[in-house]
Amino acid sequence: MRTIYADEVFIFNAAVDSILLIAAGNLCGLPFRRIRVLAGGGIGGVYAVAVQVFEGTPVSWTAVKVLVGVLIPLCAFGYLSRSAFLRRLTAFWIMSVLAGGAVLGAAALFGGSVGDGYAALHPAGLTVVAFSLGLMLLASSWLGGAAIHAAEERVRVRVSYGGREAEFTALVDSGNTLRDPVSGLPVIVAELEAVSTLFRQDVAGALRKSGGDAATFLASLSGKAEGSRFRLVPCVTVSGKGMLPAFRPDRVELGGKETHALIAVSDAQVGQGGTFAALVGRLT
Repeated sequence: MRTIYADEVFIFNAAVDSILLIAAGNLCGLPFRRIRVLAGGGIGGVYAVAVQVFEGTPVSWTAVKVLVGVLIPLCAFGYLSRSAFLRRLTAFWIMSVLAGGAVLGAAALFGGSVGDGYAALHPAGLTVVAFSLGLMLLASSWLGGAAIHAAEERVRVRVSYGGREAEFTALVDSGNTLRDPVSGLPVIVAELEAVSTLFRQDVAGALRKSGGDAATFLASLSGKAEGSRFRLVPCVTVSGKGMLPAFRPDRVELGGKETHALIAVSDAQVGQGGTFAALVGRLT
């Protein structure tokens, strides 16, 4: 009877699941937080240990495996919208199938045993698995970038505010359904650096100093003219639920056509690789 060490099972599964989550995020071409990816991988590691400790119990049932397979990417990527989450979930499962094939292939070629949540492989087999995971990371990054350029629609955004103008590229994301709860207007989420030139230096500085705390920023505007132009907009991001400061611009153009929308300012990076600086839903 082979002795299985819980720490080895946890480390192997947590590391592999984290790599698969990164590959899934790359494939979807949208930003993600590394700490949440590691947390998702940790869930996979804990579950793999639980399967070994409670062998033969409901913990190893297929339904539980599917549930954990949903929980891992949910923890890593959050729930922005149903379509966005399903894309990430599908990508993670595809990567999991490919990784499972690599592990089984390595065991068949170089010897070893593979069970529920563990794999005892020959060093050569481990090398093959590591190479396969690295290849998946590279391929997913390339495919994700290519998919964005080929399939995702981009639009130039021009914003006028207080006699100043800013222009930047936005990704048209059907998963962005954010609307202002007061006016019902759609909300364009833009990076701070893309719109900072619209504001006076003290306002732009207050945005930076707030560190993403929208309430702190709005409090700093008390008594200033901009205080009446900004409001809080509730949102859900990869880091969880929160609030973003949003302002009503004097004019917004998407692709040269005027539209009506609020601009929410995010201190976090919105685009991946600097190819766009804002997210806009389908406004028509």
